[in-house]
Amino acid sequence: MQLHNGIVSLSFGRRSPLGPGLLRWCLRVETGLFPNTDNQLLGALDEMRQTSAVLLVGWGAGFGSRLRKQCASSAVKLPAMGHIFVTRFSVPRSEDPLNALRHAEPEWLEGRLDLFRRFFVPSVGRIGVPAVLLCSSESAAFVSDRVADLSWIDVVVQDEWYGGWTGDSDQVVTRMDSDDAIHGEWLATVDAAPVEAEVCCTREFLRYDDATGRLCAYSRSDPSPLAAFRGGRNPFAHDHAELTRHYRVHDVRGPYLLQVFHGGNVSSRRPSWYRRRLPLERLQAFGIDASTVSR
Repeated sequence: MQLHNGIVSLSFGRRSPLGPGLLRWCLRVETGLFPNTDNQLLGALDEMRQTSAVLLVGWGAGFGSRLRKQCASSAVKLPAMGHIFVTRFSVPRSEDPLNALRHAEPEWLEGRLDLFRRFFVPSVGRIGVPAVLLCSSESAAFVSDRVADLSWIDVVVQDEWYGGWTGDSDQVVTRMDSDDAIHGEWLATVDAAPVEAEVCCTREFLRYDDATGRLCAYSRSDPSPLAAFRGGRNPFAHDHAELTRHYRVHDVRGPYLLQVFHGGNVSSRRPSWYRRRLPLERLQAFGIDASTVSR
């Protein structure tokens, strides 16, 4: 239930899995309370002062199968509007033969889960929005069992590297890697971005060397792996370096991404010896306790 400018809105709905997509329905009841409500809103509602109900049925394809923890038939429960994080946790990549072969091996998955617990979970978990882990059909059950204690996490089966995940039109979908961390002001910064922007990108970030404990600042000419997609767009339809070719992009200034170098990265490299070392206190803005993150 929500109260906004004198309008009470009560919504409830359900997503039902159906083949490769979802059948989505929502029942919304709205009623006016006060005569001095916002004129523009009242105009949009045709000066609604009596209770009304609307049943909306929509079909969305390309979502992939949904796997709710320990129950493959449960629907993913997401807020009616707002933010959500999505990460490719264990999706096979044909361009990376080693990853394609190992992505479902328990030993490899346990290593990814360790990094996920140490960086992604404390960083994203404190923000208070849901997160989706994209996993292959071979690895989803294993991962789902390991994250069953995290109520804000959903595992979604996705076998295609660019298949990704699509949200609702009023959602903002942030993509990031499962072994990284995010700045606590990211969502507010995205909300404040120009309304015409379809995607908010970053080019500055920090990189933490998990072996040496070194923290350094970076800047790149192409967008980094952190990006927020408005309108529920699939955040993995294109490589992050090519986002400017496909969307109206707004560049967010400042380091909002903390990359973690651990030796098993796809493309990230260890910070060079000549880079200036930053104080580890900078990790606090990303929800990471410097005293506990190093092993």
